[in-house]
Amino acid sequence: MVAVYALAARRWPRLTGRPWSSGLVYGGLLYVAMTWVVVPLSAASPSPKVPAWIAASIAMHLLIGLLCAVFARRALRRNAA
Repeated sequence: MVAVYALAARRWPRLTGRPWSSGLVYGGLLYVAMTWVVVPLSAASPSPKVPAWIAASIAMHLLIGLLCAVFARRALRRNAA
């Protein structure tokens, strides 16, 4: 996930300039991709339709998106130096 973000950030430097907002958007995209593409294509059973579960899943994907943005930014800055 970080590698995909870093590759995109090389093409669009704004992603490393605004890691907080870009990371949250990326986390939202990860949630959509996992929920509507990856899980249905896998052998995993669908997640429960409980509002608390959905909210927790979205929150965790947003956090993961932020972490991806921060680590990609750090790695790209280190490589540029």
